[in-house]
Amino acid sequence: MSAIFNFQSLLTVILLLICTCAYIRALAPSLLDKNKTGFLGIFWKCARIAAEACEDLEQAERISKNSYKILQQGTRCVIG
Repeated sequence: MSAIFNFQSLLTVILLLICTCAYIRALAPSLLDKNKTGFLGIFWKCARIAAEACEDLEQAERISKNSYKILQQGTRCVIG
Protein backbone atom coordinates (compact mmCIF):
# COMPACT_ATOMS: atom_id res chain seq x y z
CA MET A 1 0.00 0.00 0.00
CA SER A 2 1.26 3.46 -0.85
CA ALA A 3 2.19 5.94 1.88
CA ILE A 4 -0.30 8.39 0.37
CA PHE A 5 -3.25 6.24 1.42
CA ASN A 6 -2.03 5.55 4.94
CA PHE A 7 -2.03 8.68 7.12
CA GLN A 8 0.63 7.48 9.56
CA SER A 9 2.95 6.50 6.72
CA LEU A 10 2.36 9.85 5.02
CA LEU A 11 3.33 11.69 8.21
CA THR A 12 6.43 9.53 8.52
CA VAL A 13 7.48 10.35 4.96
CA ILE A 14 6.92 14.09 5.53
CA LEU A 15 8.91 14.07 8.77
CA LEU A 16 11.69 12.12 7.09
CA LEU A 17 11.77 14.69 4.28
CA ILE A 18 11.95 17.57 6.77
CA CYS A 19 14.74 15.94 8.78
CA THR A 20 16.70 15.04 5.66
CA CYS A 21 16.49 18.59 4.33
CA ALA A 22 17.65 19.98 7.67
CA TYR A 23 20.61 17.59 7.67
CA ILE A 24 21.56 18.50 4.10
CA ARG A 25 21.30 22.21 4.92
CA ALA A 26 23.58 21.71 7.94
CA LEU A 27 26.21 20.02 5.77
CA ALA A 28 25.97 22.21 2.66
CA PRO A 29 23.74 25.28 3.11
CA SER A 30 24.44 26.62 -0.38
CA LEU A 31 22.80 23.55 -1.92
CA LEU A 32 19.36 24.45 -0.60
CA ASP A 33 19.73 28.21 -0.27
CA LYS A 34 20.23 28.76 -4.00
CA ASN A 35 16.88 27.08 -4.76
CA LYS A 36 14.40 29.07 -2.69
CA THR A 37 11.75 29.22 -5.40
CA GLY A 38 10.24 26.74 -7.80
CA PHE A 39 9.92 23.01 -7.35
CA LEU A 40 13.25 22.65 -5.52
CA GLY A 41 12.13 25.38 -3.14
CA ILE A 42 10.09 22.71 -1.35
CA PHE A 43 13.33 21.32 0.08
CA TRP A 44 14.42 24.77 1.29
CA LYS A 45 11.03 25.24 2.94
CA CYS A 46 11.33 21.87 4.67
CA ALA A 47 14.73 22.89 6.03
CA ARG A 48 13.23 26.15 7.34
CA ILE A 49 10.41 24.24 9.04
CA ALA A 50 12.99 22.09 10.80
CA ALA A 51 14.98 25.15 11.90
CA GLU A 52 11.88 26.81 13.34
CA ALA A 53 10.83 23.61 15.09
CA CYS A 54 14.29 23.28 16.59
CA GLU A 55 14.12 26.81 18.01
CA ASP A 56 10.67 26.11 19.47
CA LEU A 57 11.87 22.88 21.06
CA GLU A 58 14.88 24.61 22.60
CA GLN A 59 12.63 27.28 24.08
CA ALA A 60 10.22 24.66 25.45
CA GLU A 61 13.16 22.80 27.00
CA ARG A 62 14.36 25.96 28.75
CA ILE A 63 10.87 26.66 30.06
CA SER A 64 10.43 23.12 31.35
CA LYS A 65 13.82 23.19 33.10
CA ASN A 66 12.95 26.49 34.78
CA SER A 67 9.52 25.18 35.79
CA TYR A 68 11.10 22.05 37.23
CA LYS A 69 13.54 24.15 39.29
CA ILE A 70 10.68 26.29 40.60
CA LEU A 71 8.67 23.18 41.50
CA GLN A 72 11.67 21.69 43.31
CA GLN A 73 12.15 24.86 45.33
CA GLY A 74 8.44 24.93 46.20
CA THR A 75 8.41 21.34 47.42
CA ARG A 76 11.50 21.92 49.54
CA CYS A 77 9.69 24.72 51.35
CA VAL A 78 6.60 22.62 51.96
CA ILE A 79 8.49 19.49 53.03
CA GLY A 80 11.36 21.13 54.88
